[in-house]
Amino acid sequence: METIMEKLSIYGNNLKKKEAKRQEEIQKAKHLAPFTYVLGMKGKNFRRHIAVAFNYWYGVNCADMDWIFRLIDLLHNGSLVIDDIQDNSELRRGKPAAHLLYGVPLSINAANYAYFDALKVLLERNSLRAVEIFTEELLNLHHGQGMELYWRDWEIFAPNDDPKKYIPTEDEYVEVIAKKTSGQFILLARIMRLRKHKGKPDVDLTNLAYMAGVYFQIRDDFMNLTSQEYTDTKGFCEDISEGKLSFPVIYALNKVPDEVKDRLIKLLRARSTSEKVKLEVLEILNSSGALRYTKEKLARLRVAIEKEIESLGENQLLEQVMETLWVED
Repeated sequence: METIMEKLSIYGNNLKKKEAKRQEEIQKAKHLAPFTYVLGMKGKNFRRHIAVAFNYWYGVNCADMDWIFRLIDLLHNGSLVIDDIQDNSELRRGKPAAHLLYGVPLSINAANYAYFDALKVLLERNSLRAVEIFTEELLNLHHGQGMELYWRDWEIFAPNDDPKKYIPTEDEYVEVIAKKTSGQFILLARIMRLRKHKGKPDVDLTNLAYMAGVYFQIRDDFMNLTSQEYTDTKGFCEDISEGKLSFPVIYALNKVPDEVKDRLIKLLRARSTSEKVKLEVLEILNSSGALRYTKEKLARLRVAIEKEIESLGENQLLEQVMETLWVED
């Protein structure tokens, strides 16, 4: 039989554990501030909408959808914090980027914590296959992001080197963004497929997720250069300030004469915030047909996506989500 002192010791230890947990939560609130700052920004929740639309086919139960939503939020918002650092972005959804408020070191740590917290969500499900899928797609994502950064910083824009030594092709760019952007959609589709309702058919949405991601990224490249909404939330032609090798830029670099190519590379390498510089880059992209070609590419992708949806079976929810993305002629 336990003595009074033993009982008091147990109660005391429980109180200590609760206090330690409380202190840990207080500390988390501090070091995760850059992540929670971005998480709290008003966004379009596009990835959640995609998940709901995919679930028309999979019938995942509400409890599983809750942790899948958490997984999406952790990965997506963590990646936004990192993206803004890598791109030297000043704005995120019309507000100062997290690293400008909290500093680069703390912001990197908070984003990395979010990635591991996402992994913990899957480990709690006791599904080795889910962890394998997570690892595969996170590696793909970082491979794609790494190649985009390499092209930007160490390939044609590297200082003191021949700027024309190599320019990525359209196919190479699509391959990279398929890893970088489609990867999140593919991860979502594969995880949901693992948790599908037994009464639902075993539908493979990988190809649809691939095409949706490619469309999303090329659309983002186009809108960054043409959309007033993007100007309001990210700044005027932010991709030019970043020196990004976006889809229209790659098209132009592969098409224009050498003297125009040299000028375009020089302007992008400067990573200028000057409106005059950005307008000159836009003029080159317009005169080369790059922006027109980008719209044509998006139109072809739209047709392919609509055909893929039709082949999988009617899904009005997904059609509604995609309707918000289509770039009209």
